[in-house]
This record gives sequence, structure tokens and C-alpha cells, in this order.
Amino acid sequence: ISRFYIFIRSADVNKYASVRGSNDMSQWYIVKQKTHIYSLGHKADNNEEALLLDIPQGNYKYYEITIENDQNSPLKILRVGDYASSNIYGQFSEISLGRFVAKDSINKKTYISFPDLHDTYKINRLEISVQSDAHYLRHVLLSDTINRKTLRFDLSSKTDNSFIVDYFPLGKQTFIAIENNNNLPLDITSIKAYGLNRYLCAYLEQGEKYYLEVGLKSKSSPDYDIDHFKNDIPVDLPIVKTENLSQIDIAIAAPPDRQPSLIEKPLFLWTVIILIGLFLTFVCYKTIKEMKKK
Repeated sequence: ISRFYIFIRSADVNKYASVRGSNDMSQWYIVKQKTHIYSLGHKADNNEEALLLDIPQGNYKYYEITIENDQNSPLKILRVGDYASSNIYGQFSEISLGRFVAKDSINKKTYISFPDLHDTYKINRLEISVQSDAHYLRHVLLSDTINRKTLRFDLSSKTDNSFIVDYFPLGKQTFIAIENNNNLPLDITSIKAYGLNRYLCAYLEQGEKYYLEVGLKSKSSPDYDIDHFKNDIPVDLPIVKTENLSQIDIAIAAPPDRQPSLIEKPLFLWTVIILIGLFLTFVCYKTIKEMKKK
């Protein structure tokens, strides 16, 4: 077992978890130290919230999970499932990042970028592999410069360096900054990003051609009959998978050039400015003459 899914009643608090393992329920061994546990961002209709807890893979017969929060009252735990035997929300698919470039700067930081990315992805999990014989603990900043989003976490030789990042945008404008302080830079061997699987339920006729259009959210949500029968849909539906997926860019016609009106033409504007200037000059001249007479 290397992962637990914990379903709780929705609660807007910081959540922490620690894990111990045992083979006889009397002698317990530490498996995962107290760490922040993140929500998968999925809330069911009955206000359930799914939490993901990664642990170092082990073969203990019993596991003990301690869930804490920063308030006096406890959380309502509904159920716990493991990754191997539970078909539940939250499984991931890896996103191809291409190569990454790591540069060590004079301000004692290592900056990592992804120059091969052509699109921006919303990732939910990030794995960073480090090759080091010595123990290390480094503060890391994940930053998206366009959307101005940041996320901080720690790289440690005591953990598997796998992080839940909750729909963080990752593209060419995203970088990872590792604070080295007075230590030698870490040898980053690989970086993997994962996105949560999404499923679309639709009624399809055999032999017909269908197109999947992905883009900005429309102003009004579509209304289909299938939405009113979602509770009657069986779980084991056949899944259509894509092969040789290609992107089609639809050119958007530019609006026709609008002819400027009379008041927008430069000749008219300059005429008005000159007339106003002459009027103000005349007023000033009359005012000075009156002042000289007095």
C-alpha cells in the first residue's frame, strides 16, 4: 500500500495526517511524519470531500492514520479506501512535460523551467526525483507568472517528494525555484506532473462521428435529458478512449474595419482644438485690457 483516500464531511480547515504501521497491533512504527494533507478539490452532492494521503510503500498488516486540524473540534471521517482495490475518484494520468532546464543562480537558488511545453496544463500532482547521498531539506517555490499563483513546499530526503498542487497551471511561464542557501545545488533527475482523470457521460450512437470541443466555458450551461437520470446510470459503462489525438485550431474571423465618424477624424478634432485655443486667447486678451484700465 502506498496511498490512502480519506473521505470526510466537507470542512474549511487546514488538515494534517500522520501514519504508523504494525504487524501485531502492539508494536507500532512510524511510516509518515505529520504532514499537510490536501483535498482533491472534488465535493460530492452530499458534501463529501476526498483527501489524498501518500505514504512510503510498505507491507504492514495494520495501519493507523491520525487526522488533525487547526480547530478544537474533530473532522467527520466517513470512509477510507486504498489505491489498489478502490475504484474511486482521484486517479491520475501523467502529463508529458518534455525536457526541463535547471539553472543555478548567484542568489543561491536553482530555477527550473519547461521550454518544451506549448500549452498550459492544470496539474494536480507533482513528483520531483532527487539524486543525493546526503540528507537534504530545501524550500521550494512553484510560481506561475501569468496567473500570479504561487505554492510553497519542501523537498526532503525523508519523504517521497510527491505533492498535491490542486489545479496549478503549468506551462512555459511556470518555474520552480529551489532555495539552496549555502548548500550545493540538488541533482534533479526527473520531474513528473499528473492531472486528475475526468469522465464525460454521454449517449452515443454506433457508427456516428462525434467531435469533442474544448474551450472557454459558455455563458449558459447546456441542458440534456441525461442530466435528469444521472442516478440511474450504471457504474460500469463502456469507456471510449482517444487514439492519435490531434488539435484543430479554428480561426476566428476578425471584425470588419469600422470607418471613423466625423467627430473621430483628426481634421475635425484639430479644428475644434484650434477654435478653443483662439477663444481662450481672446478671453485672456480682454481680461488683461480691463485690468490695465483699472
